Order: sequence, then C-alpha cells, then structure tokens
Amino acid sequence: MDLIQLQYFKTIARLEHMTQAAEELRVAQPSLSRTISKLEEELGTPLFDRVGRRIKLNSFGESFLSHVDKVFSELTEAKRELSDLSDIKESTISLAVNTSIFMPDLLKKFIDQYPYIKFHQILATTSNIQNLLEDERIDFGISVTPIVSPEHHIIQEIPIITVETFLALPPGHALLERNSIPLRDIVTEPFISMPIGYGLREIADNLCNQAGFNPNIVIESNEPLSIIRYVKYGLGLAFITPLILEIDPKLVIDLIPIEDAACKGTINLSWKKDRYLSKATLQFRDFVIKYFHDLEKCQFEHSL
Repeated sequence: MDLIQLQYFKTIARLEHMTQAAEELRVAQPSLSRTISKLEEELGTPLFDRVGRRIKLNSFGESFLSHVDKVFSELTEAKRELSDLSDIKESTISLAVNTSIFMPDLLKKFIDQYPYIKFHQILATTSNIQNLLEDERIDFGISVTPIVSPEHHIIQEIPIITVETFLALPPGHALLERNSIPLRDIVTEPFISMPIGYGLREIADNLCNQAGFNPNIVIESNEPLSIIRYVKYGLGLAFITPLILEIDPKLVIDLIPIEDAACKGTINLSWKKDRYLSKATLQFRDFVIKYFHDLEKCQFEHSL
C-alpha cells in the first residue's frame, strides 16, 4: 500500500465515477482500476459498490476513507511544521471572509509589519467558511455571523468586535428628521446593497425578514464607497456599519439608528482547533485580534 493508491482512492471516493477520476488524475482508466483492485486485495474487502459506470463507497470504503483522510491531514500538518521549523520566510496565509470591508486596511497594516507573508483570500458564505475550515483548505475564517453551534468541537471561534447596523439616508430624505426609524417605515423604499454572500448583506436580509418584508434592492455593489455614493445621489437607502467610516475618512453619510430590531452583532475569527498554526498564522491571528480591539476602542471614543 502506498500514497499513490490512497490518493487515487480519495479521488474516486469523492467523484464516485471512474472515468472522471481518471481524467482528473491524468491516468489511464484501466491502470486506475487495477490500482484500486490491488488496494482492495491488500485490504481483503471491496471498498466500492459498482453500478454500471458509477461506483459508490460502501460501508467498508467509508470507514477506510476516514482513516485515509487522517493520513493526508497528518502529512499536510507535518509539511507545514517542517516548513515553519526551517524558517522559510515565504509564508502564505489563506482566508475565507464574508465581509471584506475591513480587509484592505487590515492587510495593508499587517503586510507593512510582515512584508514576507502573502495572502490568498476568497469570499464565502458562512456555511462555506465552516466547510473550508473543516477540510483544512483555509487557515482562518472571518464572518459577521457565528459559523458553529455551541456543541461543535472542531472549530475554534472568537468574537473580535461588536458591530451595529444603521440606515444610511440620502440628503434631504424625509426620515432624516427622526432620531430613529422602525423598519416598517422603509418597506417600500429602494435599497443599495452588497451582493449575496457578503456579511453585511446577510445582516440586512435578516433584519428585513424579521420585519416581514423583502428589501427592494435596486443596485448591488461590493464597494462601500460606491454604495455610499449611490445613497448620496438619492438612488436608495443602505444598511451600513459606522465602522466603515472609521476606516475610510472619505466616507461621509447621515446614519440613523434602527428601532425594534437586534441591530448589533459580532465579527468572528475562526480556525480549526487541531490544525498546526505556523509562526506566520499565529502572528496574523494576534494581529487581527489587536486590530479589531483598537478599532472598537476608537469607535467608542468617537461616540463619547
């Protein structure tokens, strides 16, 4: 039994199709079939049920796959640890986020201190962030809603800042005269919003759903500056967190508190508990916690 056999087995188990697995692995299908047959002979049991051209893991295969996953996970961790011990400066940290508002400022300040560290960042939904962490395809997740339930023991998650959502209104809007606005009064208003998948969009949709309506979104944009400009031009309202204004002084807009809704939430940092964290990832984790602590402190001081 060797690693090539195990890699072939993992691929077939994932695709459940011999031809597709052969194409992905770039090996001839007869050779792939012989490799798996030899593996099954060594184990003394079939791992798949064959149904025509498709194959499906049987109970023996499912049990074996859980052990194979652990083998490859341990090898990956060993490689990461050895790289760390050898003090390789070219480190890459992988992130999945569902709120990118803070990321340019955060990453710039971090890279200013640690210019040898590189990043790979993707946008993902809350549930996808959890899956990516569990599969060890990312180092950290940053999300505006918790990704794990209290009984979940694989993922470590900590709140790093409390955020409150306000309504951004165009100049001259009639509701600007109020000290706060109930959501029932904006049911028919047009909205400028982040696209689906972004954390602020998730918060906005949840708030509207709680009030019993779907927001009339007329423009979607993933740029906070663009959203605020659209609001200023009178094209619609927007749900905004004041922290955006702390990060970029160019962003100026009238914000009104929302009534009758739980508008406070937390941004959370998460990682897999048993995954080895290199010096670079530990530096980044500590930096993120301090960055948001300082940001929250600044927000509190401005509110006084």
